[in-house]
Amino acid sequence: IKSRKRPTLGTGLKRQRAESQQAHCIIGCGAYDVHASEKLAFILLNNILGGPTMNNLLGLNIRERHGISYNLESHYQAFSDSGLFQVYVSTEKKQIERAIRLINKELEKLRTKALGIRQLHAGKNQLKGQIALGTEGGLNTVLGIAKSVLIHDRIEDLEDIMSAIDQITEQDLLHVANEVWRPERLNTLIYA
Repeated sequence: IKSRKRPTLGTGLKRQRAESQQAHCIIGCGAYDVHASEKLAFILLNNILGGPTMNNLLGLNIRERHGISYNLESHYQAFSDSGLFQVYVSTEKKQIERAIRLINKELEKLRTKALGIRQLHAGKNQLKGQIALGTEGGLNTVLGIAKSVLIHDRIEDLEDIMSAIDQITEQDLLHVANEVWRPERLNTLIYA
């Protein structure tokens, strides 16, 4: 596979008017490509922030504590030459600025304060369980093997992946949070 120049993304704030009751917002930036050594730590960090569980930080602190959004999640997708991180939120128009401030506050916390041992352990267990469940379906298993062979020219062993997750430290998460989520790298699109 021929290496291509990495895409560059601009930064800033863009507002788009919409005739609807809800406001929508995406906060995002470039992230690690599929070959980056930091990819697994960032996957874990994204899951802790806003992954597919009810106890993620965005859900607990914005949905549960402040009650201003029920549609709130973060995503990370790694590609061959770059990656993409985003947080999506929808809420009432009058609450969108507050939601954005609260999301940015969670990103800042993860950049400045290491997770506690219990929180890190729970995050690792959740991610490992999610991966294990993903291997139970025949099609998902075959697709995962095919993707591993195409990208890495080898089959990634499930035990190796679980071991690699166990080796991620609080400092690894601080490093990736500070590298990817620097405020000057974040883009915000508000559709309201």
